[in-house]
Amino acid sequence: MTARVRGVMKRKAQKGMTLVEVLVALAILLFVALAILEMFTMSYLANMGSLARTDLQYRAQRVAESIRYMYAIYRQRNVAVPIPACGIDFSNITPGEVSIPNDPTDACWGEPLFRVVDADSASARYDLRYEITDEGQFWLVTVRAYPRETGLRYLGMAIAAKGVRYVAQLPK
Repeated sequence: MTARVRGVMKRKAQKGMTLVEVLVALAILLFVALAILEMFTMSYLANMGSLARTDLQYRAQRVAESIRYMYAIYRQRNVAVPIPACGIDFSNITPGEVSIPNDPTDACWGEPLFRVVDADSASARYDLRYEITDEGQFWLVTVRAYPRETGLRYLGMAIAAKGVRYVAQLPK
């Protein structure tokens, strides 16, 4: 074999990447990167929805615990502790849902007493309602919290915040 034939054979044995292979690899990398970025966006939206539901649950729990506190004071009939004037007459509970006013200066649910409705703008996004029903041996307090808006927005997409329901029992 001549030197020239050996040189040609050496060049054929050397393998490299062609431009087409590089472009295909870049396209695959681009699709993988876009899928990962989409996962980040979806996880952010899921986290924001969980945050909204957690806040709704917390507010509903505060309402139920406030009613439980008022009922405990009512049962003790302790004159040293004044019964909060929240419009609940435990001696004659009327059926039906009661909406909590969205006023931070409300004498019962606002800043002076239970602070269920805060002065921040977050509480203005929620609608809180409670219902007390007679279940025979106990009272059943059902608190519902709903978002007032369709949801927070991120990149033009609505973050779903479903309503929550919190239930507590009050012994008779």
